[in-house]
Amino acid sequence: MYADYFLTLARTSGGDFTLFVVPRSENVSLRPIEMCGSSCAGTAFVEFDEVQVPVTLRVGEEGNGLSYIMSNFNHERLFISFQSLRCARMCLEDSFR
Repeated sequence: MYADYFLTLARTSGGDFTLFVVPRSENVSLRPIEMCGSSCAGTAFVEFDEVQVPVTLRVGEEGNGLSYIMSNFNHERLFISFQSLRCARMCLEDSFR
C-alpha cells in the first residue's frame, strides 16, 4: 500500500516474461489484502489498467524476467527449509522431554 514503485513480471508481445519497474500512477490501483497477524505490512492487490511502461524501466534483458525471479527465490527457499528443520527438531526435543 505504501510503495511508489512495483517490480513487476510481465508477459511481453513475444510471449516471454520480462521484469519491469512500474512507477505508481493514476492507472495503478491498490487495495489492501486482509492479513492474519501483520496488518501494518501494507500487503496489497496491485491492479494495472492500461499502464504503459517505457523500455528504460526494464530490468535486465528482455525475456529473462522469469529466471531473475526464480533465482531470487533460491535463498528464500533455503532459509525456509532451515526454519522448518529447526522447528521440527524443537518439536522432537520437546516430545522426548
